[in-house]
Amino acid sequence: MNIDYKLMEIQTEVLFNIDNPKKITGLNEPTEKAAPFLFIGRTKTGNIIRFNKSFSEFEKSRILKLVDHRINNLDLGKLIINVSKLRQINSIWIGPAYVFPEGFNMTSNATKITNDNKDLLLKEFQHLIDDFEWRQPIYAIMQDGKAVSVCSSGRKSLKGAEASVETMARIRVTGMPLDVWLLGQQK
Repeated sequence: MNIDYKLMEIQTEVLFNIDNPKKITGLNEPTEKAAPFLFIGRTKTGNIIRFNKSFSEFEKSRILKLVDHRINNLDLGKLIINVSKLRQINSIWIGPAYVFPEGFNMTSNATKITNDNKDLLLKEFQHLIDDFEWRQPIYAIMQDGKAVSVCSSGRKSLKGAEASVETMARIRVTGMPLDVWLLGQQK
């Protein structure tokens, strides 16, 4: 099995609570946010597709006809139109997924945020303090004595972890889309 495909499977397990038939039952985090009703993780050798547990077999078959597991070409417009015929789409998230290789070592001027200095998060990243222990480790890039970009653990599983990065809007840079979440009303 291709390593990129295997890593996308691990990422899927980090992002979501998934039951035995590989259906999404919730987000892998301590919040009450709604889980997506469709996740597509794209790699060079195939796609990982996970449906919310509320999807019927009929709905799944309609979507699977639009997404080929073996190729990375995806007509996102066609997918959105067809999914919206089955479910109301409230939002779409498309974003990058990165992997750091074993032994990755890079120097940084990031500041580790601990109980002793978590007040550095108060101005722009107050919400991280509510889940402070769960989000560890937390590192911040500082500018003029204030945190302007923060990297923390977004979700964890036994096989991997996801880094969550939040940056103040005035200094943000965008990335390439690699995976797609469709969120909407559940039946």
